[in-house]
Amino acid sequence: MVAVGAMLAPWAASGRVDRSLIGLVSSASALDLLSSTQKVLVVAALVFVVSALATAVVATAWPRPGAAALALVGIGPVLAVAAVVVNMSPLALRWGGILGAGAAMAASACSAIVVAAHSRRRTHTT
Repeated sequence: MVAVGAMLAPWAASGRVDRSLIGLVSSASALDLLSSTQKVLVVAALVFVVSALATAVVATAWPRPGAAALALVGIGPVLAVAAVVVNMSPLALRWGGILGAGAAMAASACSAIVVAAHSRRRTHTT
């Protein structure tokens, strides 16, 4: 949840304005800095992150911890790549990018451990 919330925190500064990840994508699109393929990939990645979180929340409400963890595994790499791309840009990186990437990688690692433990438990019980 922190990782997805961090998408709204300041990721980079352009001029005197701090921009969130969503604001950066919107600005890059408005300035035609992204090709049509890149726009599709970026929007798909953002939709994936939000959808994965929603899936994890539903799976948790159903008491399916394995499914919840599996839904969260991919969030870490997606936001880590976003943080690297922003860090490589000429814009100044802000705390939201660092928080988002760190929280996403931690959630992804914990989720991978839960998925591995859950699958191992299922293997031993059958």
